[in-house]
Amino acid sequence: MIRKITLLLMCVTVTWNSQAQENNDAETWYQQSLELFEKKENSQGLELLTRAAENGNPKAQYDLGGLYQTGRRGVKSNVKKAIQWYKKASDQGYDNATYDLATIYFWGRGVAQDSKKAINLYTKVGEHGDTQALLMAGIIYHTADGLMGHNFKKALDYYIKAAKMGDDRGECMYGLMQYRGHGMKANPTEGLSRINNVANKGCGCAQLLLSSIDKERAEFWKQQYEANPEKDEFSGIMATLIFYLIR
Repeated sequence: MIRKITLLLMCVTVTWNSQAQENNDAETWYQQSLELFEKKENSQGLELLTRAAENGNPKAQYDLGGLYQTGRRGVKSNVKKAIQWYKKASDQGYDNATYDLATIYFWGRGVAQDSKKAINLYTKVGEHGDTQALLMAGIIYHTADGLMGHNFKKALDYYIKAAKMGDDRGECMYGLMQYRGHGMKANPTEGLSRINNVANKGCGCAQLLLSSIDKERAEFWKQQYEANPEKDEFSGIMATLIFYLIR
């Protein structure tokens, strides 16, 4: 009996050691691929990156998905393959992959737009503390994107969560909903004040918004936004949705 238990433990140990070695190899291949890409040796870099991805390295899976999505490093653009690799990384808890997968479904880039999938994925990342993912989920509910229908209360919940986590963009969107009376009683004065507060702190989202709704200082806020070095992806998304949000 003791001999059988010992043999079993030896087998388990060998399996663990083998798995650990595979993980180490995959990480080594991943790091080597980055070095090769840095040297513009794309063919060799891609070979090692693919090997690392196939051996379960989530960073490699994410990067490979990105190459297939954008068609860089000599890789032919293929959204289906990008999604496959993003999913593999996402299944291992790699939040960047989950976020980018959500964005593909949000915009319908190379696939049918699916706002429900996007919200589920953004929410998953948001639960790990990513406030931009919470904001994106809020935007979908706010704008009824993907023909889901408005759900202002859910949008407000997401914005407030982001704001409570210290993201001024969440406070900006909270102010917009208060200004317009979306999901809550309208209070234009307080809503505008809320947006102004974070705009003065350098929030590009708020500055962009004020350039459209603050008629007296529209040009000032436009200049502030254009000169703001902190502009980010979400501000760009706001630029495409702002007409809809304030009408």
